[in-house]
Amino acid sequence: MSSYQEILQNNNLKATHQRIAILEAIDHAGHIDVDKLFKNLRKHFPTLALGTMYRNLSEMSDKHILLEVTLPGQKVKYELKKEPHIHLVCNWCGKIEDRILDIEDKIKECEEENDFTVLDSNIVFTGLCKKCQDQKKV
Repeated sequence: MSSYQEILQNNNLKATHQRIAILEAIDHAGHIDVDKLFKNLRKHFPTLALGTMYRNLSEMSDKHILLEVTLPGQKVKYELKKEPHIHLVCNWCGKIEDRILDIEDKIKECEEENDFTVLDSNIVFTGLCKKCQDQKKV
C-alpha cells in the first residue's frame, strides 16, 4: 500500500499529522468505531476535538479512502478501502474478519435482472469463529 501521505495527496487532501494518525490507527485496528479511535488518538493529540475527527472521517469517506462498515448489533466501524470483500462477524466475541468472495457475476446478474446499478455493497455473515466454537464445546 502507498504511504498514508501519498493516499491523502492523491485524493487532494492535505496530509496533516492528524489525518495520517487516523489512517494509521484504522489500518492497525482493521475495523474500529469512533469512540475507540478517538480514545486512541487523544493519547497522541490531546487537543484533538471530536468534531475535527468526525470531519476528517467524513472527508476521507467521501474520497473513498475509508469505508463505513455497518454490522448487526455494533456501532459503525471504519476501515481502509481495499478490494471488495465480505465481513465474517462472530456473534460471541465480536471478532471481524475480512474475506474475499467473488460475487461479481451475481452482482451483474442482479443489475441486469432488476435494471439496477450497484454502487456499493456490504455483505455480512454472522456466526461463531473457530475459537468460540471450540470454547462452546467445553
